[in-house]
Amino acid sequence: MTPQAGGQLTESLLHEFAGCTATECPDGLAPFGGLVFDAVGNLYGTTTLGGAASTVCDQGSTFKVGCGVVFKLTPDPNGAWEYSIVYRFPGDANGGYPTDDHVAVDLSGNIFGTTFVEGDVNNNSICPQEVFGLGGCGVVFELTP
Repeated sequence: MTPQAGGQLTESLLHEFAGCTATECPDGLAPFGGLVFDAVGNLYGTTTLGGAASTVCDQGSTFKVGCGVVFKLTPDPNGAWEYSIVYRFPGDANGGYPTDDHVAVDLSGNIFGTTFVEGDVNNNSICPQEVFGLGGCGVVFELTP
């Protein structure tokens, strides 16, 4: 949203998620987590689903949905933004379904966040998610450049 004279705002779309094809969701799906800037002006966020890195989080779906992604929007000199996927969550020990909260990015470019499910699915603990067949109690993750 860009402020205009007289207090009005102009909306610009930075990225429109592609959604799913008949067989997978490669772009990311359901971006609930808000955005955060890094030190050089890139924007980072997560999608709760999509990325098509595995079938672990598909919950019986007939195609490869994926367990979510961390994405980056990089500004170019012409005012456009380039979308790229930084990480595709595979589920299992590496976590899945990044939560609906912001990631954090430090001055070195490391990205920190949490996931709602997966992690150590064999730790004999019972989590509310496991009742629904999602497995694990989640993870805190760090992605390094």
